[in-house]
Amino acid sequence: MTNISKGRILLHIKNGAHYFTEIVEKSGASSTTVDRYLRELERDGLIVAELDKKTRRPRYELTFT
Repeated sequence: MTNISKGRILLHIKNGAHYFTEIVEKSGASSTTVDRYLRELERDGLIVAELDKKTRRPRYELTFT
């Protein structure tokens, strides 16, 4: 996959935080690819994973607007 998938991930979470499974579904990329890209985007400081207190699952959101 190309960096277009990273862009798709950013587009899908630009309007609010999303769970991993939602990002996989909306991006059309494999879960392995999404996992790798989320780690890279988080490492680069573009996104952050916040633990949802109700579900105890991480939700990913942008660090910029």
